[in-house]
Amino acid sequence: MQKSPSEGDASARDRQEKVIPLRKTPASGNLIEPNLPSLRPDAIHRPALLSQLDEAFHHKLILLEGPAGYGKTYALTQWAEDLQRKGASVYWTHPAQINFALDDLPRFLQKFRSERAAGRDAAPHSENRFDEQYLLIIDEYHLISSSSNDRQISYLIDNLQTNERLALAVRRRPRISWAKRFASGEARIINIDSLKFSSAEIEDLLAGQDLTENKFEELEKLLLGWPAAYGFLKTRIDEEEGESTNSDIPSLAGDIQTYLCEEVFDDLPVDVQEFMLQMSIVKNFTCDLALWLSGRKNSAEILRKLTAENLFIAEMSRGPNKLYDYQFHPAFRIFLQQQLLRKGEALAKDQHRRAAKWYTEQNDLAKAAYHSALASDIESTANIIETAGAIRIGMREGIQSLSHYLSQIPMEVIHNFPRIELAHVYYLLKGGRIQEALVRLETYRRQRILNSESQTLTPVESELEEDFWIIDRFVDIFADRPLSDSERENIERLLQETPSSDLFSLCFLNILLYFSSLRRGYIDDAIRMAEECRLWCENVDAHYWSFYSNLHMGGALMLQGHIRKAHARLNIAPQTAADMFVREPTLQVHHRTLLAATLLEEADIKGAEHHIRGFLDVVNVIEGWFELLAVGLTTAAAIRAETEGLSSALTVLEQACRVADKRRMPRLRIAAKLKAAELCSLHNNVPQAIAVFQGLGIDWEDADFSKVDGFTWRERVMAEITRARMFIQTARIDQAVSRLDTLIAECELRQWSYFLVKAQALRALALNAVGKQEDADLQIYAVMHACLQSGLKRIIIEEGAPMQRLLRQAVRQRGLSAMRPTEVNYISELLLALNPTNNRADLQNPAPIFTDRELEILAELTKGNSNKVIARNLGIESNTVKFHLQNIYQKLGVNRRQLAITLAQRLSLLNPNADEVQQPDNAQ
Repeated sequence: MQKSPSEGDASARDRQEKVIPLRKTPASGNLIEPNLPSLRPDAIHRPALLSQLDEAFHHKLILLEGPAGYGKTYALTQWAEDLQRKGASVYWTHPAQINFALDDLPRFLQKFRSERAAGRDAAPHSENRFDEQYLLIIDEYHLISSSSNDRQISYLIDNLQTNERLALAVRRRPRISWAKRFASGEARIINIDSLKFSSAEIEDLLAGQDLTENKFEELEKLLLGWPAAYGFLKTRIDEEEGESTNSDIPSLAGDIQTYLCEEVFDDLPVDVQEFMLQMSIVKNFTCDLALWLSGRKNSAEILRKLTAENLFIAEMSRGPNKLYDYQFHPAFRIFLQQQLLRKGEALAKDQHRRAAKWYTEQNDLAKAAYHSALASDIESTANIIETAGAIRIGMREGIQSLSHYLSQIPMEVIHNFPRIELAHVYYLLKGGRIQEALVRLETYRRQRILNSESQTLTPVESELEEDFWIIDRFVDIFADRPLSDSERENIERLLQETPSSDLFSLCFLNILLYFSSLRRGYIDDAIRMAEECRLWCENVDAHYWSFYSNLHMGGALMLQGHIRKAHARLNIAPQTAADMFVREPTLQVHHRTLLAATLLEEADIKGAEHHIRGFLDVVNVIEGWFELLAVGLTTAAAIRAETEGLSSALTVLEQACRVADKRRMPRLRIAAKLKAAELCSLHNNVPQAIAVFQGLGIDWEDADFSKVDGFTWRERVMAEITRARMFIQTARIDQAVSRLDTLIAECELRQWSYFLVKAQALRALALNAVGKQEDADLQIYAVMHACLQSGLKRIIIEEGAPMQRLLRQAVRQRGLSAMRPTEVNYISELLLALNPTNNRADLQNPAPIFTDRELEILAELTKGNSNKVIARNLGIESNTVKFHLQNIYQKLGVNRRQLAITLAQRLSLLNPNADEVQQPDNAQ
């Protein structure tokens, strides 16, 4: 039987008050206590939970069911107080306060009804739906639950009058006919999902604390909304007068252990305690695994009982063998593991050894290796990893898990296992240590040559040779060396020969083709291969590579100019590897880097700056993936150019050159230099842009970029676009248009949509510069349409003042009334971004979309003047005002006064030197 809250020493009671901020009413001799327990002043108000309880009030029975420390008493007390304020009569009883028995049920009902009758006579009448309603609360009913009491409570429910309700707080559900209660609508259960603290409640609880986003996620993952643990944390914070919670989790564990010992673990039978300790080494398990680890034939019965009694263990889902998966609450599992270690490290290792054998027989070699490593069986761990293929473990479990396995095996042992040796090379690559990977791979290559001279390769060794060949190609990819035609053909041949069951090999080969296709400019092929890899990864639960497949797709979609699609794909990526994403900072850096690039293209500078923050600090130690490094460094430079100026951006690109030299990635240096030339041209600094080209040994005016050493299609296109902009800035329009026409034709053919739009935007500026206004308007409108569809903004905005003038001219020529609302809103956003408040010189001569009289009327509108007042101020008739207003509405594509004012202001169509506008209070 559980200890009652009134038993034990004072310290135990104090700890309970910290967990559930509630002071129990002193023990009373009355069977039913009309007074409620009192709440602490700092108790958290839970409106969502109270709303659920209010909705349940029309049921005869309301059951609050959850483990220890989930605030059942606290919730009932808060609800009871709320009900009393609304006019209901609430009566409270607690098994620990009285000699509780339901054997004499008539006396119990009589006492309850006499108590409420007396309370009704004394209480004032209130007009609401809770008036003349009565609620009896039995707190911690599980302490007295028995077959006889459950029968009596069922009888009590049947005999309640229509205005009487019963609420029970329990850890385990009473044994009554629930199907009957549910079918008749008599019962409502508020379970653990409703009792948990929500994220919003946790934020309120920890308001004012210096809690990082990662720490907040760590707390949520460990505690899963468990109110008791958050109560401990809040108490500790209060005692330390609001010191940072970032160091409170270890000290919090001690409070949690004490609570779990007193409230849960110590009261369990010894055999059940031992069973739970044995199971604590695994995260989730089936009945069969429980039988294997515990050796208890009644393990299934124990699991059912523990689940029914809400002892921090829950049924999760049906597995492939139609067996239930069980899982401990994370904090409770940590507590059990610590209890197990206190019984001796040898006992814990023995359990891990048993688990390793189980998973080996189930062919789940990743988990087998994990438990074998924890059992300190080095040779066994190495054999399991070698059999599984260590690279495949890393692909499925993530680099952190692979690092864990490799750290368990001494280097001299690793050298004796070829697949682990290759996995070590892969680990070095993913950590950006390319030169070390090259050295290890060369050593491995020499050893394989020596071995192959004296031995005939067996099928297993042939598979090993394939793994070696794949990793060798990955070294090329990470070092940004192009795959030769013969190597690409070999990959395609292996893809044809690899059986569909070997999804891991298929994924590796497909990603190699993805990188090769991207480098060659076959973007559609790259996207298709990344998608196939993602689907294969999902089939084998390779969450780590599934995450990267989504990132690869996002990067390729950006090159196609599909920014919205790229953004959506990047948002999906963390969900595919949710557990790894929280604990592996590298994944977060990679994700945030690509996300920053999409936000930059959407012209969300603040959002992009937030996500790229910290990238430059870790760029020397993160994964050596060219696309990631190039995107991250050029995005950071572009953001610096926006926020701090050209000089700061060029400093970032100098750092990019140093990274390129350190990692021996000449193409990264070229990409950084071309970005520098582009930013110089965008800032109208043609001489400095020319100097950048000269630093690359290029004659910027006449060079054939397709023949420049180290240029791929992307570098060539970037250089051509920058050169065209420089031709426009130096008034050589014919040369700019000629080169842009050639480039546009190629981009259309190769479907390089992003660069196609950039080239078309520049062509519109060039046509406008030589007075071909109609052609320029048509071109820029096509560009705006393409950008609107894909989510691009920066391509237009980055061209600055010339683009601003062209846009305003195109709007005037086409007329806003001919545009869809989405187009009008998009154009207004572009012009707003092109009109920074600190540089309004370009607004002195706005394009005449409106007539002078219409501008006068717009100005009057912003003052909140009615039609009559406008007519009087301008000396015209009211009907004339209405006529002009109709023209204004038509040009803006609106039908309301306030929309006209707002849109005209956003489009900067009013006099920029006018007095600050005033919003109308009584517009007609």
